[in-house]
Amino acid sequence: MKRFFIVNLFIATLFVMASCTSNTPSSNAVKFNRLIKQGKINEAVQMVRVEGADSIEIANHTAAVRDIVENRIAARYAEKGGVRRVKLVEEKPLKNGGVYIEVQIRYKNGTSEKFRDTFVQDTSGQWKATLERFW
Repeated sequence: MKRFFIVNLFIATLFVMASCTSNTPSSNAVKFNRLIKQGKINEAVQMVRVEGADSIEIANHTAAVRDIVENRIAARYAEKGGVRRVKLVEEKPLKNGGVYIEVQIRYKNGTSEKFRDTFVQDTSGQWKATLERFW
């Protein structure tokens, strides 16, 4: 009986550990917005898909992403008095393999708005934002 209990406890622990993974489109969407809320712009930029044919194109695209995150998204949060809460509203798989994500941003000034984006997996399997609405 004791052995049965220990085996079941071990299996339950494995399930809990597997469910705690943070590499899902929805968890990354919430994390992306929380990083911006915390002023961690460099970490937020790393959560966006960056493409390019060579290192110069990649550097230019990364600079453009940083500009969007810092001067448009973070500035929007600041003008609303900061972010109080980020909540997942919808997650919908797309035919192209991406995932449509919608989160609600509740601001400290009492207003709220929805952030919508498509998340795609990169070559390492990480889910990254596309920031499609800004291009």
